[in-house]
Amino acid sequence: MSTITFAPGSSTATAGGQVQPGGRALYYVAAQAGQTMTVSLNPAAGLAFQVYRPDTTIARAADGTPLITGRTLPDAGFGDNAQAWMGALPTTGDYLIAVGPTGVAGAVFSLTVTLQ
Repeated sequence: MSTITFAPGSSTATAGGQVQPGGRALYYVAAQAGQTMTVSLNPAAGLAFQVYRPDTTIARAADGTPLITGRTLPDAGFGDNAQAWMGALPTTGDYLIAVGPTGVAGAVFSLTVTLQ
């Protein structure tokens, strides 16, 4: 897991990552209630992400993969195949962004987050 941090005076941050088939890359973003968050993936092909609310918990499954328990934000859930998302945040806290492949291949990507 990584934390996405913003440079002083900046509202946009980018993190690089890589996911293997069946894996997920996890990122935390600290945000305030009422802020608008924009999330995008590059390249988007073959990847999707979910944005989880701050009350989400992470454990390890028997096979070592992350087991995420929590609710996602509208249009940024597991079945939504989100590759770009924007929305107002309902509560203050650390939001979890989980990036994973949509097919059988892994990928190298960059994740860009903007808070306004």
